[in-house]
Amino acid sequence: MDSVRYTGAGVMSEVRATAILSIKDSMRQRQLSVEDAAGLAGVTPEELRGIVEGGLGRSASLRTLEGIMEALAAPERRP
Repeated sequence: MDSVRYTGAGVMSEVRATAILSIKDSMRQRQLSVEDAAGLAGVTPEELRGIVEGGLGRSASLRTLEGIMEALAAPERRP
């Protein structure tokens, strides 16, 4: 049972890491500052900075990461 929990945690870490890379890539491609990206995504600049530059990505919910990714992927949304 412990190996199942560990594997699940490992998969979740990979999902979070992939989401964070996607967020960073979207910001880079759209040339968005943290402040502009946060405004589009409906999160605070501090929260987004913590996710993309610090260790907050590990504690951010998948729903939050997904919402940020969706907001930044929408080309019609502009800062």
